[in-house]
Amino acid sequence: MIARLAAALLLLAAPALARADVAEGGGADGVDEARDMTTYRLKGAALLRPIRIGDDGVHTYIQWSEDQPIPAVFALDPRGVEQIVDGYMRGELFTIDRVYPHLVFRIDKDKAEARRNTPSQRGKP
Repeated sequence: MIARLAAALLLLAAPALARADVAEGGGADGVDEARDMTTYRLKGAALLRPIRIGDDGVHTYIQWSEDQPIPAVFALDPRGVEQIVDGYMRGELFTIDRVYPHLVFRIDKDKAEARRNTPSQRGKP
């Protein structure tokens, strides 16, 4: 678990995280843990968009800047209905113990969305 969190923190430090491409690099053991993190496409209210978001297939890691309000986080169920997401702050990261394909961030009437990139969108087969 600590290795996953360390990999997430390293990846979230990379400025390319919210884009579909992730910079390649190698870990100490020759395994590139950051390459295994999934990226997201963001749209909507700039005030609510996280500065970093990614997942390792098990957990989703989200970071907002220090001057941003942290919005309520929702996931869309199969019918498209928003359901509140249970997560927790670990340092500067909001961590969700699950991966959702579509997240919604809300404060009042403002809304932003994050959609998980598919393997083909990440440049993988």
